[in-house]
Amino acid sequence: MIYRYTASTHQELVRAFIREINRHTPPHPFRPITILVPNMDMARWLQLQIADASGISANLRFMLPAAWLREQFEALEPAARRSLLDKSQLQWMLYTLLDEDDGTRAWSHLNGWVERIARRAGGETGGELHQRDYASGGAGGDTCGELHQRNPYPAAVGSGDAAPQDTSAPDRVSKAPGTDGRVSGGFSAAISRARWDIASQIADAFDQYIMYRPEWLLSWEGTLVQNDVTGKQPDPREVRWQSALWKELVNRWPQVPNRAGLWYRFMQESGGSAGESNTAVFAFGLAALPLPVMKAIARHARRNEWYWFLQRHAVAPDSYFAGLDLYSRQQEEAFREVVEEEGVDAGVTRCDADVKPAPPRNNLQRVQGVAAGGPALPLDEADTGSIRIHVCHSARREVEVLHDYLLDLFETTEVRPGDVAVVTPDPDAYRPFVEEVFPASRQPMALHVAGARRGVGEAGTDVMLRSLNLVGTRYKVPDVLDWLETGPVLGDLTDRTGLRHTLHNWVMRQRIRWGIDPGQLQRAGFPLSGRHTWQHGIDRLLLSWLAAEGEDVVVGDLLTGSTVAGQETGALLGRLATVINALASLQHHSETPHTIPRWCDILSDFATQIFTESEDGRQYAGPFRAALLSLQEQAAQLNLTAPVSFPVLRSYLSGILDTTGLGRAWNPGTITFTGMVALHQLPFRVVAILGLNDGKLPGKTPVSAFDLIPQSPRPGDRSRRDADRQLFLDYLLTPDTRLHLSYTGMRQKDNKELAPSVMLTMLEDLLAEQFPREQTSFITKLKTVHALQPFSPKYFREPTSPRFSYSRKYRDLAAESGRSRRARKPLFETWRSDITPPTELTLTDLQQFFRDPVKSLLRMQPGIQLDDADVPGESAEPFDFDHLTGWTVRTQLMRTWAESGELAYADLQTYLRRDGLLAEGQAGKRQMNRLIAEIKAFTGYMQEKIGERPALTPLEVDATVRSASGTTYRIAAAFPYVHEQTAWTFEAGKGDTGVAEYKVFRAWLQHLVLNLQHHMVSRSVFRDIREFAFRPLTPQEASSRLTDIMTFFEEGYRRPIPFFPACMKLYLNHIRDGISPEIALQQIEEELTVTDHFKVPEHVRETNTTWIAEAFGDESPVLQDASKTLCTPELVREPLQPADLDQYQLFSLMASRVTDVMHRDLLDKTELAAL
Repeated sequence: MIYRYTASTHQELVRAFIREINRHTPPHPFRPITILVPNMDMARWLQLQIADASGISANLRFMLPAAWLREQFEALEPAARRSLLDKSQLQWMLYTLLDEDDGTRAWSHLNGWVERIARRAGGETGGELHQRDYASGGAGGDTCGELHQRNPYPAAVGSGDAAPQDTSAPDRVSKAPGTDGRVSGGFSAAISRARWDIASQIADAFDQYIMYRPEWLLSWEGTLVQNDVTGKQPDPREVRWQSALWKELVNRWPQVPNRAGLWYRFMQESGGSAGESNTAVFAFGLAALPLPVMKAIARHARRNEWYWFLQRHAVAPDSYFAGLDLYSRQQEEAFREVVEEEGVDAGVTRCDADVKPAPPRNNLQRVQGVAAGGPALPLDEADTGSIRIHVCHSARREVEVLHDYLLDLFETTEVRPGDVAVVTPDPDAYRPFVEEVFPASRQPMALHVAGARRGVGEAGTDVMLRSLNLVGTRYKVPDVLDWLETGPVLGDLTDRTGLRHTLHNWVMRQRIRWGIDPGQLQRAGFPLSGRHTWQHGIDRLLLSWLAAEGEDVVVGDLLTGSTVAGQETGALLGRLATVINALASLQHHSETPHTIPRWCDILSDFATQIFTESEDGRQYAGPFRAALLSLQEQAAQLNLTAPVSFPVLRSYLSGILDTTGLGRAWNPGTITFTGMVALHQLPFRVVAILGLNDGKLPGKTPVSAFDLIPQSPRPGDRSRRDADRQLFLDYLLTPDTRLHLSYTGMRQKDNKELAPSVMLTMLEDLLAEQFPREQTSFITKLKTVHALQPFSPKYFREPTSPRFSYSRKYRDLAAESGRSRRARKPLFETWRSDITPPTELTLTDLQQFFRDPVKSLLRMQPGIQLDDADVPGESAEPFDFDHLTGWTVRTQLMRTWAESGELAYADLQTYLRRDGLLAEGQAGKRQMNRLIAEIKAFTGYMQEKIGERPALTPLEVDATVRSASGTTYRIAAAFPYVHEQTAWTFEAGKGDTGVAEYKVFRAWLQHLVLNLQHHMVSRSVFRDIREFAFRPLTPQEASSRLTDIMTFFEEGYRRPIPFFPACMKLYLNHIRDGISPEIALQQIEEELTVTDHFKVPEHVRETNTTWIAEAFGDESPVLQDASKTLCTPELVREPLQPADLDQYQLFSLMASRVTDVMHRDLLDKTELAAL
């Protein structure tokens, strides 16, 4: 007997349920009452309702329908307790049968599609590295997606007929002699992966047959005769090969019982073989069940009592929303047919038949009344919040709007977080934004995300999934670094020791680009040495760890890398070497098929190396080791002894481990975020549906070319579109307080309007057509169009506006955008440095300071860090020298020639190759040839100047100089290239486009220090044979000039100084052209605002840095102190006095006392030619 109880509200349904539960006492105190529920969230909610009504909830056993049915099967067949045929076993069985096919079976035509898919995946090019990166789809990727979505030859794929005979789809994969049908190289892996994907799709179809069409499988294996199979049958051509495949599967593995056979035995024995009779079984909320499960329940109800409680919305047949209730009515029709067919008595009781509907309290309840077929009562125009549609520009904005909406709700009503459900048809897209906007620790906005991975074991599972996805790829630097910086691998260690930046520096300095080790490249057919691979970079670091600090050591062809010193740094290097070696070993093993037990050993060893042997390490590896143990048990049970390729194993493990989105959804007392299915039968006062975008709800039903169920539909079959329509109706009619609907309705780029879901369009049509026309203007107000940015002033103008925000940060930003931006004061107006400049310097120290005095000063201050962190992002080996490397290499060659008179090209080439600076193959040869030609031209020019054998001798200077304040500074310098009263400087850069002013100043500074003790000419020569020189100076002249420079050096230690050589030269040029100083400064300021993005002038580059912006604020650096007297060369007096720093504007003073004097010391072209 089946007693059905229905109600439109949960309150009445639960009252009836608790009344029946209390009326039935179990026959034995240790035998609980069985209650079937659609999910464990419903079970948890029911327990709380029973405990709240009765004071206790005990001796109840909640089960899913599948678990209950399996319990009945286990009573019939004890072997079912150990193992019952599931989808994962079906995958291995079908893969084995497809792999062993000799071309004579009914399903042999599938091999033609296997090869076709493998070719399209690029497998025949000879390796994964040659064609594409499998990081995006290698792990479980659907390489036969064309069969899953579309079928170019439907009759061929779905039937027993052979595929079209062409070169792209042969009858079967030809087996090469001695290869057991497996092609060598990358094509073999592509074949295996395609075969696994087809086996997976067939397994999915067979799994659906077990659930929805068990009689088909029974007839295919001979248990039922064809005449006993009722209903419309699929195409016999398609049945031919599938039936043969299923029969072979059952005969090959008879030790594994399947649910179709057990279901048949259960039905034949009238559901009484489990020994149950006159037992009460309860079901709550089972709204949709497959037809065979309904039949099993009806058969069981012949000898037992079933109490089935189900919410049924009172949707009138002629209601505007009758189409949304189609799925529910189909289930009702299927239930009536089953009850009639099985001859079971079934009574239906409407629990709320005598309950008079309460008058609607808000507009949401008025809309719900119309959906139920009631009259369209006028909307309350004072209620603008019970139902509202929000139109946003992005998913993130939808979540931000919801956050403010809920804050206002908790502030102004009695609604609590546990009363709110947030659902979306696309949870993967919205989950990151939900977790960011709703902090888990902040009350009352704490939000529970269903299925979120938070435990230690889940973090380890993520690491292993990413590890499997890396295998077979190019191992690009960004991908591997992203994997390394996860917590279980190196993230915990680098965060604890603060060495993340060190790891990035190692990767950049060792020039790691791609490839796990040289062996991977060679096995893939690349003629490369592997100097840019991860393993080679680690080997260089290990050699540096063993060598003395700063020592260059060569072992074989291996050169030391970055300096590695310190215990923590050494520990990081050790862990890095361990995990990279483990990844390289896994890559090596992945290139050869292995048996499943061997694969389990390999992966277990890999997990041991990735995770430490600590307690956390064991917890990290726990779920992965459990999956390996389950795989080993399956292999033993199914006698799987054939070698398996790595892509197949990866697909299987990814499907087992990747459980994102599963798990308990409902969490009492907090806001719950999940997909659409989990919570639709639970009563919530407030429901928010995000992501109602076009095409998302209802979703599309996946179509497989192998699934024959769509060819013979029956009541009770699954239908994604009908089920989604029912979900929307459930969420529309469940809440009694608020309904929040949102979608991305405008494009961020151009504000173009985007269409919403048809469900939302239907609701809008209902509001427009069912309610009085005079309220049309009010109905349009129920839709709120939001601004692109959350800090728009629109959210903070009117307290009663539907657009509002509780964010203090956005409020401040909106206030700033609403008025003119406040000028940021220069740093030195409110701050002075208390750092004392050093009195003993080298010439290099002085040159580096004046290269960027502002940056030098701010870097010395604690708490100021404006440098961008170096994050390795390059994943291709260098094919030419970058600017800095080229400059370094050319400088080294020039110095070698100057010191020895020879060019050691061979030694330098070997060094560059070992250091990874020289490209492989012909590209590297072209690099060196260009370099040699440039340097030969330079040395030839120099030999003309100073003779066949350069007689360059070094010279050292140690001198003192005083600043205007009287402080004495000691400056040490070395001049390695001196010849006949001329000091040479070799510049590796080019001078054809003009010499940068800072290079002229650097050479002049060197010239001044030299002439403190030696009366000499200083000449700077560029590699393209262009040069400039300074005239000899007396010690008094050099000392006077250095006094000015050291005075500005002192000032640069107290505050940021606008020392911009190119701008100062520009200022002097304007003065020489007869322009007043005031106008000259204004013209410079105008020129600084005009930039060409393709060629930025030097004077713009030197003033456009983050350091300058921090130091000078919103004011122009060249206009600082413009109210003071502007200095010109005519106003310069000797010597410089400290009071001049306060009297004159600093920029003009430095231009007049430094740049002007420097250019007067330069030799002109005639004087330079005379040298």
